[in-house]
Amino acid sequence: MGHSSVVISRKYAHPTPEATERAFERLNAANEKAIASLPGNPKAALLAMVSATVAKAKSKPVEQPV
Repeated sequence: MGHSSVVISRKYAHPTPEATERAFERLNAANEKAIASLPGNPKAALLAMVSATVAKAKSKPVEQPV
């Protein structure tokens, strides 16, 4: 867009919820395609890594601000 930073672009961009959803769908499709092109079974490894990260986050107590 020619703006000096992404912050300025965000100031003037007003995507609709539908446009945001379509963008995430396209991103997900691109990620699926990239994962499918990797050798072995990277999707299983990725899912295991995400599951472990989520489990770790759930087990960690949330600190309350003082």
